Amino acid sequence: MLFWLAAALLTGCTMALVALPLLRGGRVATVGDDGFPHDREVYLARIREIGEECALGRISPAEAEMAKAEEGRKLIALSAQSGRPAALQSPARFLGPAAFSFLPVFTFFMYLYSGAPGMGDMALATRPDRDTSLQTVAQLLERAEARLAANPTDIRGWTVIAPVYMRLGRMDDAIIAWRNAARLAPDDAAIKASLGEALTVAGDGVVSGEAKAWFEAALVLRPGDAKSRFYLALALGQQGRKGEAEAAWNALIADAPQGAPWLESARAELAALRGETRGPSAEQVEAAAELTPDQRLAMIAGMVDTLAARLAADPTDRDGWRKLVRAYAVLKRQADIESAIAAAGRGIPGEPAFLEELRSIATAAGEGK
Repeated sequence: MLFWLAAALLTGCTMALVALPLLRGGRVATVGDDGFPHDREVYLARIREIGEECALGRISPAEAEMAKAEEGRKLIALSAQSGRPAALQSPARFLGPAAFSFLPVFTFFMYLYSGAPGMGDMALATRPDRDTSLQTVAQLLERAEARLAANPTDIRGWTVIAPVYMRLGRMDDAIIAWRNAARLAPDDAAIKASLGEALTVAGDGVVSGEAKAWFEAALVLRPGDAKSRFYLALALGQQGRKGEAEAAWNALIADAPQGAPWLESARAELAALRGETRGPSAEQVEAAAELTPDQRLAMIAGMVDTLAARLAADPTDRDGWRKLVRAYAVLKRQADIESAIAAAGRGIPGEPAFLEELRSIATAAGEGK
């Protein structure tokens, strides 16, 4: 209601400013039956002026008489109007105000017909007509959060925003998003597996009891789910159940489709379980860094994350920390480098020289790219 009052007030003021001058029209000099002293004074002054011009020789007597006759005709013309202003006699005078009055009335009814007067305000971040290509990740995330706040049952919104949170390292928010999605879609195996993965990443790579439960629930709905099988095999190794873990890794690798992005990570885990290697080599990481971003992530992200998870379970592995820091440096993941060095300091306390060695490795690997 306040909007309509303000709009009406502004429109009325604008119309008044435009229409009043048109209604008043121009001032017209008039004379009554006995004339106006002002018009006679102007006439007499002009006659005196013409006489002076003639006396000075600036005009001839004949020209003076013609000028006096012209001034007389002007006075007679004014007297003939008999006090009626000419501007009031023209119907065109009312066309301007009529047109200005029609415009707001027409606009008002058109808005009622095709507009939406009852629609509430919409935050800028939620407007669908914004060009998303010109927005930052933070702006897009704000837009998605605003939509979910308005519609918390939008399962697609939760499944879209959760991976973004994970990429940004906002694991608590990612877990909340996946929990909401799992609540809204209790029969979706992929969502359950993703929630278990988020819990594992938040737990520094350790597959907790809750995460394991989500992976097992996903397998009930979809027995061949690779993500769930991967993390459950990892959990067996973390629990010291080497024989079961090796069997789980072998089965997962045997069932893997050609070119599966997690296959290399699974093989590395199996090799590590057998004591053959302790994570991706420097050559593997260097070669992966030459690929496109998507290819690089597909090839080594799982390997690096697996190594980080294993180091979380066994933080005394010096060679593992060296490889992890080198991998992070090649991938330009500076925040992860700092986190890894801090974790290494907690796992191997009282070894400042070792931490300096890790920093040197990170610097050398980063400068090498």
